Amino acid sequence: MLWLLAALLVAGFLVYQLASVLFVFAAGALLAYVCAPLVQWLERRGLRRWMAVILVLVLVLLVVVGLLLILIPLVITQVSALMDELPRLVEWYREVLVPWVREALSVELPVDAERLRLLAAAAMRDGGALVQRLLPSLTSGGLAVVSLLATVILLPVLLLYFLLDWERMSEALLVLVPRRHLPAVTRLMAEIDDVLGAFLRGQFLVMIALSVFYAAGLRIVGLDSALSVGIITGMLAFVPYLGFSLGLLLGSFAALLQFHSLGGVLGVWLVFAIGQVVESYVLTPWLVGDRVGLHPLWVLFAVIAGGVLFGFLGALLAVPVAAVLAVLVRHARQRYLHSTLYQSG
Repeated sequence: MLWLLAALLVAGFLVYQLASVLFVFAAGALLAYVCAPLVQWLERRGLRRWMAVILVLVLVLLVVVGLLLILIPLVITQVSALMDELPRLVEWYREVLVPWVREALSVELPVDAERLRLLAAAAMRDGGALVQRLLPSLTSGGLAVVSLLATVILLPVLLLYFLLDWERMSEALLVLVPRRHLPAVTRLMAEIDDVLGAFLRGQFLVMIALSVFYAAGLRIVGLDSALSVGIITGMLAFVPYLGFSLGLLLGSFAALLQFHSLGGVLGVWLVFAIGQVVESYVLTPWLVGDRVGLHPLWVLFAVIAGGVLFGFLGALLAVPVAAVLAVLVRHARQRYLHSTLYQSG
C-alpha cells in the first residue's frame, strides 16, 4: 500500500512539473482521436494509411488556415473601424454621459474626458509611438509567445505520428490488460468512446449554431461588427464560458463605440442573454445530449480548475477529461455497489 501511495505521489509530481508538455501531447492525441474515424473511412475506400493520414492532415491545416484567413481580416477591419470611432466616443462621454451622471446621480466622474480625447487623437495620429510604448510589455511575455509558437509547430507533428500509429498504440495498450479483465475494459473503452464522440460532434455543431445565431442577432440590433463578433463568439465556444465572455466584452465595446449610448449596448446584452439561454437549455442538451452526464456546476469547476492548474490547454481539455472521469467514476461506483465490501456492510 505504501509503495502504491509513493508511486501515485511521484506520478502526480511528474505530471505537475511536466504539465505544459503533457498537455500538448494530450491535445495532439485528442485531435488525432477526432480525425481517426476519417482516416479509417479513407482506408476503407482503398487509400493506404499513410496517404489517408497525409490527406487528413492537409485537410486539418487547410481548415485552420481558412478560418484564420477569414477571421484575421474581419478583426483587423473591425478594429480599424472602432478606432476611427474612438474620438467620437470620447466626445459623447464628455458631452452626454458626464453631465447626465452629474445631474441624475450627483456624482462627478473622475476621468478627464478632454484629456482622453486628446490622447485618443494623438494615438490615432501616431500609431507607431503607441506600438513602441507597448513593446516592453510584449517582450516581457516573450517566453509565452515562444511557448505558443512551439505548441503550434509541434501539434501537426504529433497529429501525424498519432494518426499513423493510432491502431497500433491502441492494440499495444489492450495487450497489457489482464485477460480476465479484458471484456470489462473493452466495454469501458467503448463507453468512453461513445461519450467523447457524442461530446465532440455535438460541440462542433453547437459552435456552428452559435456563430450563426450571434452574427444574425447582432446584425438585427444594428451592430456593424456583428459578423466578426458572432464568429469569434461561436468558434471559441469549445472553451466553456470563454466564447460568451469574450464575445460579450467585444460586442459591448463595439456597440458603445458605434452607438455612443447605453441603449445600443443593452441590445447587444439582450442578444447574448438569449444566446446563453439557447445554448444552455436548447443547443447543448439537444446536440450534445445528456450522455456526457456532467452537471453545469461540475463543468464550471472543471474549466476553472483546468485553467488554474494547466493554463489555456487545461481549460480546453477540462470538459472531455471530466467526461472520461465521469465514466470511470460511474463504473467504479457500480463495482463498489456489487462488491462484497458493500454487500457485507
